[in-house]
Amino acid sequence: MLNEKEEKIMQLVRMSGPTLPNVVAKQLNTEIYLASAILSGLVQNGHLKLSFRRIGSSPLYYVPGQENKVRERLHKELNELEKKALERIRDLKVAFTEELYPQERFLVSELKDFVEALTINSDGQELKLWKHYSVSQDELNSIISSKLHKTEPKQELTQLEVQQTLQPTAQQSQAVEEMKPLSIFSEPPKQETVEVPKPKRVRKEHAPKQDSEFERKVHEYLKEKKIEIISTKGKKGETIHEASLPTALGSQNLLVKISGKANVAESDISTFYTECLHLKKPGIIFVSNELSKKTRDFVSKNIGEFVKIIKM
Repeated sequence: MLNEKEEKIMQLVRMSGPTLPNVVAKQLNTEIYLASAILSGLVQNGHLKLSFRRIGSSPLYYVPGQENKVRERLHKELNELEKKALERIRDLKVAFTEELYPQERFLVSELKDFVEALTINSDGQELKLWKHYSVSQDELNSIISSKLHKTEPKQELTQLEVQQTLQPTAQQSQAVEEMKPLSIFSEPPKQETVEVPKPKRVRKEHAPKQDSEFERKVHEYLKEKKIEIISTKGKKGETIHEASLPTALGSQNLLVKISGKANVAESDISTFYTECLHLKKPGIIFVSNELSKKTRDFVSKNIGEFVKIIKM
């Protein structure tokens, strides 16, 4: 049995659709934490459901059956990378792990309001896949069966084709005769071989590798900001460092990418951004040249302040 406030909230959600605690608090003329507590109680009792995706710091609260309204509301909150990953799942309908790029796997795992993660057993092996919300159970079974038992069609030869394959034509026989050597016993004249002494290998003294002027400036900047490098991976000209930045609240771990590329593309930034999200660490990319307008727009629209880009 619901009390007066609970019934009022249920009526609000049924009429207005998926909602947030601050909206409920305003309608009840109460504090947000009190509204959140009532909403949590309704979720525990099964009257309301929660979205996986959050808007700001809060999920959406909705009644069962409003899933499409939730997806419609949350889709506006997705960035371009997430929308592209979702479109790919929509086109594939059902996607196995091997069908997705690592970046897409991570993004899709964060889209549980739109995509369902499933695990199936095939010949004793567990396979992970993602299903778009629009795919029915019958369609899911059909697609999985088709993908697991996909075979190339066998070509059967008729008896006439077999005979034609085994028996060469007159033109083929003549061509073979023309290709035969005049005498199978003749041998090519022997040629005298002269041994040429191999030149002695001279070991080259390699000069020790030195950082470029660009890398030197980056390291000076890091030292000036008291950013300490903990570990490094990558190759020369394209390295990623795990670093630590002292703050008033303690050390903040972050990722630092030093890109020596003349032109840093959107794909370079999005890959690094995905890695930062996966490790839950903010990042910095140091570049040697200005980004193109297209790349700057991409960063402004999709990356935000989670990854800072600095030109040296």
